[in-house]
Amino acid sequence: MGSPVVINESWYYLLVTRYDRRHNATGYITRFHQEDFCQAMGIPPEHKYATEGGPTFKTSFELLRRVATRPAIETLKLVDAAIFNLIVGNADAHGKNFSLLYDTGETRLAPLYDLLCTAAYPDVATRLAMQFADASDLKEFTPRLWDRFAKIIEVGAPYLRRRLFRLGQLVLREADGVAGRIANQGFDGDALGRFAEIARSRCAVLLDQA
Repeated sequence: MGSPVVINESWYYLLVTRYDRRHNATGYITRFHQEDFCQAMGIPPEHKYATEGGPTFKTSFELLRRVATRPAIETLKLVDAAIFNLIVGNADAHGKNFSLLYDTGETRLAPLYDLLCTAAYPDVATRLAMQFADASDLKEFTPRLWDRFAKIIEVGAPYLRRRLFRLGQLVLREADGVAGRIANQGFDGDALGRFAEIARSRCAVLLDQA
């Protein structure tokens, strides 16, 4: 959950409720332990990118299957997370931007965080922090790549394509409305419209290549 907070007439920020905290009826706060994928794999933070020895999709899915309380459920969540980041143009989804959450005796994939549309910024690298098979840029995606990626992460290719089409259609349908609702709360409407257009155009490419 989040809500905009006005600092003055020129500055806004988004105040988000932490998902790793819980308040009881007396106001006592319980903190749930979180461990990002680099920590869980014993990889130093300076090597968070796959090209520097950081987590890959292969090792990330292996980690979830090994430690999650309900591996099948958490694996499918990571499938959706990978596709969503690709659609919205977030090339910076590295090993420290995925985490395990240890919550009341269960280990699960933490909600997504640090999401951004890097594709909207010309000075930011466009290469994906984690490759999809051997593709690290949208223009390298082909129908056969999805088959290779499915094999690497040990998920059925038909399911992977169904999720791509499902999430892609949702983004195409909802992008403008979400951007408009956020803009109505005081945020930059032009920037939000640009983000929505990027997501739509990436959807079109990906759905055509699936």
